[in-house]
Amino acid sequence: MRIIQLCCIALFCMLSLGVMSAAPRQTATTQETCPEEGCHTYLPIAKYDVLARLLYPASSESITTLAPILLWSPIMLGEHRVQVSTDSTFSTEALMIVDTEHNVSKISATPAFTRISSNLQPGTAYFWRVGSFTARGWVYGEPQTFFTPAADAGTLPPAVTVLSPRTNSVLKRNSRSVVIKWQPVSGALLYRIRMEDNTGKSFKNGTAYINGTDTSFTVDGLQAKNQYTWKIRAYNSFGWGPYTEELVFITK
Repeated sequence: MRIIQLCCIALFCMLSLGVMSAAPRQTATTQETCPEEGCHTYLPIAKYDVLARLLYPASSESITTLAPILLWSPIMLGEHRVQVSTDSTFSTEALMIVDTEHNVSKISATPAFTRISSNLQPGTAYFWRVGSFTARGWVYGEPQTFFTPAADAGTLPPAVTVLSPRTNSVLKRNSRSVVIKWQPVSGALLYRIRMEDNTGKSFKNGTAYINGTDTSFTVDGLQAKNQYTWKIRAYNSFGWGPYTEELVFITK
């Protein structure tokens, strides 16, 4: 009887092992879901998304301006770099049109933007990307392509007519500010003034983008016995018009 019981136990164990070995193995499954606007790119080294989203121009978009304002949405705080090139690898410095850094100090629903301050070539394919500075250095997402319009697809604004100060004007003694005035340009969305002091360095207070509805701009913080050189141009929906000739005013 004892022998029969032992045999039954052994047979039960063998059958149990056979069932277990025949059963399919369960494997861990993962399911990836994306929001409506698409998946982000995740970096294995960081374990979270650090790459900015490129909003405008969209991938393969044919734009209607020669000087687009690039819109992008940062994911993380810190240093970002925006690049535009005709080289898809961004390795040829001579082909780099834009290479500028932005410090993102706050994440908001409003996109970050980068102005292209000179007209791009018409009828040309450009590549752009935004990089984030991480513990591993600069990390870039996949670039996007956009296409500029033909040269005859629109009309650039004309040169701005300056009213004051006239070139080579000498300001009154102790004047530490000057009001620049010009005639409005039809269809202008922006004006850009660039100014240098007598050393040839950019004068920050006199270098600015100005709303297209304005026709004057006050420059403060002028230094005595200095010469300032400046110029202005207009921007419309098709791009930038020409700069005026360089104008000069002098402080006593």
